[in-house]
Amino acid sequence: CPGFSTEQIWNHSLQVANLARAVAMAETKNAKLAEAAFTAGLVHDMGKLILAANVPVMCQAVEQIHANKQVTQREAELQVLGTTHAELAACLMGNWGLPLPVLKAVAWHHAPTRATDPGFSLLTAVHAANVFAYELGCGTGGSALPEQFDHAYLEQIGLGDRRNDWRKACKLPEKPAEDAEV
Repeated sequence: CPGFSTEQIWNHSLQVANLARAVAMAETKNAKLAEAAFTAGLVHDMGKLILAANVPVMCQAVEQIHANKQVTQREAELQVLGTTHAELAACLMGNWGLPLPVLKAVAWHHAPTRATDPGFSLLTAVHAANVFAYELGCGTGGSALPEQFDHAYLEQIGLGDRRNDWRKACKLPEKPAEDAEV
């Protein structure tokens, strides 16, 4: 897939893994959960590798729609593929027998309201970490549409006011107005 960088995917995934671990540890103080968040963060974008290696023409079409139509990568993938890199990776990892919380974090990191967990989960950690990685400039592409928090999801699970606490845990600057957003 022209322009695809496995190094960029690796750097982003490692960044998300470390940030997810920090978010999970800050929220739960549970080292085992934090390590599971690291694992989920590390594999959250594996679907991008699968797509680039197996359907490079479709991968390129996704990137063109994403850039030219100014839609999210998820929306472009749905248009071209009928699924997303996240769902594809979760399906493959499900066949490998990975735990359901990891699969949910991978499958729904761009659409967390699709999950039904009532509170903080690996999904929450990976969703937040993915946003933070983009804020740090460690995204997976030069998109004009960076990742953003799903505010409705965070409110739904009762954690709408925790974003800046997680930023502190990740040693990131606070965004004073953000916790007022809904």
